[in-house]
Amino acid sequence: GMFETTVQFEVRRQKADAAQRQLGDEYEKRFEDAARPAKARIAELKARGFPVPGARLEFVDYVADATRMTVKINGEELRLTVPLQKAQALHDEMALARVERDLEGTAYMVVDPATGERYRGVAGGKLNAKDGLRYVYIAPGTFTMGCSPGDSECGTDEKPAHQVTLTKGFFIGETEVTQEAYQRVKRVDPSSFKGAKNPVENVSWEEAASYCKEVGMRLPTEAEWEYAARGGSTEGRYGELAAVGWYDGNSDKKTHEVGGKQANGFGMYDMLGNVWEWVADWYGAYPPGASTDPMGPATGENRVLRGGSWSVSSSGARVSYRGLVRPSNRSNYNGFRCAGELR
Repeated sequence: GMFETTVQFEVRRQKADAAQRQLGDEYEKRFEDAARPAKARIAELKARGFPVPGARLEFVDYVADATRMTVKINGEELRLTVPLQKAQALHDEMALARVERDLEGTAYMVVDPATGERYRGVAGGKLNAKDGLRYVYIAPGTFTMGCSPGDSECGTDEKPAHQVTLTKGFFIGETEVTQEAYQRVKRVDPSSFKGAKNPVENVSWEEAASYCKEVGMRLPTEAEWEYAARGGSTEGRYGELAAVGWYDGNSDKKTHEVGGKQANGFGMYDMLGNVWEWVADWYGAYPPGASTDPMGPATGENRVLRGGSWSVSSSGARVSYRGLVRPSNRSNYNGFRCAGELR
C-alpha cells in the first residue's frame, strides 16, 4: 500500500541494532512491529512526534534508471523520491541523514545534516490549507536549462542550453491547480472541460498570478518550473510520454483528472501535457552563459507557458519546450500551478 517500492534499500543489521539501542525500547517497538498496518504505525509516530533523534539510515544500492528508493529506519519502511544523481551522492552520506516527519504527518523527509538538503517521502506532500492542494519541496540545485542532450526536436528559443543555479529551495504544486481548488479560492470555474479534479483552464496570466497570491504563493519562474519538471532527469522527457502525460496522441481532445499519469522524479504529476502552465517570466531569448536565480526579461509582450497540453503533438510535450502568448489570453488548454514558500 503506502510504501510500495521500485527499489529496495535495507539497513544492515549492525547499523539497525545500534540505532535501535540509541532510540530506546519504545521507538524500537513502534518501528519493529511490521505486522501493524502502515496507517496505524504512522498515526502512532505522529502522536509521538518527530524528528527522531539519532536515527541512522544506510544506503545499500540503487538502480541506474530509477529515481525512487526505499529505506528502512529500524524496520519502518519509507519510500523516497530522490533524483538519480542525488541517490548516487547519498551512497556514503545516507548513514548520517536524519528523518523528520512532515508537518502534515503523511510525508517523511530525509534531511542531510551536512548540507541541510531535504528529500521527501512520496507518501504525500505538504498541504496548503488555503486551496487544499499538496505542494512538493524542491531543494536548491544546479541544472542545465534548455535543449536536452541528444534532443533533435529543440527550437531555437530552447538554445543555448545553459547552466542555472537555484540558490533557494521552494514548494511547487504536486499537481496543476484543479477546478475544485480554483472554485474554492475564486468562487468561479471558467473551465471548458468540467471536472472537480480536472485542471482549471481558461485563465489568463493575471488570473493565475492572482490565485497564487491569494493562497500565499506565486507563479514559478521559468527556471524553477523546468528544474522541477525534469525531476532530476537530463532527458527531453522524464519518462515515456504516453505514461507520463496527456497529449494529442491519447487525450481524446480534452483534459483529464490530475495525477492520473506517472509522477516525475520529484513526485510531481502532469508536468508534461494536460494543460499548458503559466510561469512568471516574460518571454525572451536565453542568456549565453550561466545564471543564478534567473527571473527572465524585465519587460515583454508575451508570457511563457510550459509543459504542453492535451492538444499538443509529442514534440511540444518536452521539458524544455517554450510556449508564448499574451498574458491576457484565455484558452481551454492554459492552466497553471503555484510555487513559493509554504509555512
